[in-house]
Amino acid sequence: MKKIILILAIALAFAGCEKNFVEEPVDNIKLKSGNSDKVTGVDEYGYNWNAHHFNGSFYNAIVGDNLYAFAPWSHTTPYRGVDEEITPADPGDLMYDLWSIAWYLRDVNLLMHWNEALISKEGVYPASLDEWIGSDAWITFKYSGVDANGRSWSQFQKMVAANSDDKLIEGVWYDSEGEEIGIFNDWPQLILVQCVNTGEPPFPFSTIPTYKNTERLGFGITKK
Repeated sequence: MKKIILILAIALAFAGCEKNFVEEPVDNIKLKSGNSDKVTGVDEYGYNWNAHHFNGSFYNAIVGDNLYAFAPWSHTTPYRGVDEEITPADPGDLMYDLWSIAWYLRDVNLLMHWNEALISKEGVYPASLDEWIGSDAWITFKYSGVDANGRSWSQFQKMVAANSDDKLIEGVWYDSEGEEIGIFNDWPQLILVQCVNTGEPPFPFSTIPTYKNTERLGFGITKK
């Protein structure tokens, strides 16, 4: 998901995590028959689109995300703790932009949940992400890892869809009555309403402060 990289604009400096994050993603895709077929179960990257859930390496979250279906690295080999399996023969071909950021954060574990208004059970995004505005869409992220000194850390974020009459002023979101409802975190359609830090999250996660605003904290609720 696009949001996943937004705090990572200069994340290439962050490469010191230990590789202890994850059990191997499960390839457990099934096709349910009925009035309409749908894919269920966890794919090799860690996505369960039908359940609105992801759990696995940050790298797999990017590579396995349907949002990037046309990228040259989309749905390539998932990361299972072996760098050589995901490093291209000629790193110059792919070591850029989003793939590079994902590679450097490959040992960060990510747990995500979202609702149908954000991404459908078939893993389909809206034709325009502006359709999220006023939709009651929401998503949560829990990043976690171990720093170079062996200390565990985590960061929980929750974002909800903005309403059409919300205003962003100098990095802070306000509703139509001028009440603060959240802070900006690089998405024009979504508002960061909660961030909880445990331990000492490393850069770039350390750039997001602990924050909570109860105006729109309820799941799926973007209105008073």
